[in-house]
Amino acid sequence: HVLEEHEISPATRLQWALLEAVVGARNSAGEDQLQKARQALLSSSEKQNACLPVVAFLSAQFSVQPSRVGDIWLARTCQQIIAQALAAQTIPGNPDFIRQLLPHIVRAADITGDTALQSAALQQMLTSNLNEEQLAEVISAVSQTSQVSRNSAPMLQQFWQNVMRQNTQGSDLWLEASLQLATMTATMTAETQQATAETKAKALRQLDVIDTLYPDWGNASRKQRANALRKSLL
Repeated sequence: HVLEEHEISPATRLQWALLEAVVGARNSAGEDQLQKARQALLSSSEKQNACLPVVAFLSAQFSVQPSRVGDIWLARTCQQIIAQALAAQTIPGNPDFIRQLLPHIVRAADITGDTALQSAALQQMLTSNLNEEQLAEVISAVSQTSQVSRNSAPMLQQFWQNVMRQNTQGSDLWLEASLQLATMTATMTAETQQATAETKAKALRQLDVIDTLYPDWGNASRKQRANALRKSLL
């Protein structure tokens, strides 16, 4: 028995749309075919109110390094599904929903270089009343980003400065924010190709302060990242 159109369940349509999108992207399908696959996925995702599982599935398909054929298309599709879901939210800027999406927002931005969603999400997080556990989740997601552009840098910097203000000096979250701010100074210097003695010295001073006060950086992993950053600046 061949299924008629009306016999196909919405959940099955969504699964097919996901598979068609991934297979099309990996096989470098034509532009028209990819556009149809994206529209089918956007439509099915919206009808099923399935943004989170769809985005989680797509996010797991692309890797930042090394990039595979179709990764950029899949990441952009992921961003469009997130933007569509956020626009349809009954509670605009729902912080819980955005917090759950944040790891995927960060991953997609790393692939596409488009940090608009990331900046908007961070702005929402800055104005949300997060408890310590929720803030730790946000920090875990944000600390994974490698995409610091001129557009997103001010918001990222504000986010990490806010984390420092809200947490006790020397605490785990405070130390992570300190390292992230030093990393941002170095990253933006490299990106804009304006590596001056002054900007390098600024990043090194940030590291020196923490090295002096908290030489273990809270844990071995963070200390290793701090040492690697220092080495890159010397």
